[in-house]
Amino acid sequence: MPVPMIKTIADETHKSVEKIEKFWNKAKSIAAEKWKESEKPFWPMVTFLTKRMAGMKESEGKTFAEYLHFEMLVEEEAAQIISGYSIAPSIEAKDNILLIKQDQFSANMLRAGLVIKQIVQEDESTLHIELAESTALTEPQIKELFASEVVQFIDAGKETKKIPDFSLFFDVKKEKDDITATKFVVKSLKSYKFAVIVTNLNRI
Repeated sequence: MPVPMIKTIADETHKSVEKIEKFWNKAKSIAAEKWKESEKPFWPMVTFLTKRMAGMKESEGKTFAEYLHFEMLVEEEAAQIISGYSIAPSIEAKDNILLIKQDQFSANMLRAGLVIKQIVQEDESTLHIELAESTALTEPQIKELFASEVVQFIDAGKETKKIPDFSLFFDVKKEKDDITATKFVVKSLKSYKFAVIVTNLNRI
């Protein structure tokens, strides 16, 4: 049972999780009459029917074919974004600056299943990161994922140092204590400051 999706629909329609879960189970039964769970249209159909039963506007006036076409376009666009960037670190640590290459970071997170909706820098030590979809990943898991993006740059002529634990450079907290949270606050630590840049304006 995909709890995040059920919770999201419940929040957006102001209905109880229990009620949406009943819609979800009914939708599964309907979808199972035509497809197996392993077949591509199955889960989009379940989501589509659940949203329609819950009265969500995005499903109104649409056929399932139109809804599925939209979902496939989103999936195709995500694939194009990923294909446009090689796998490379997206955060550079140098001179007490954590330089985040926003487009590369978003592409790398997409590979990990996180769709970055926006990154807002509040000040030199605080970032607000919003996901387009909720995630059940815990704060430590998100932190380790972000830390895996950091690479240390050492000036030429300086002796190479031991690679530090980059997860100690910042902290990650959900804006609200919710398993389906989409908004996170990232705080820099150890006197590091954030700088966010867009390296390919054509992809904005």
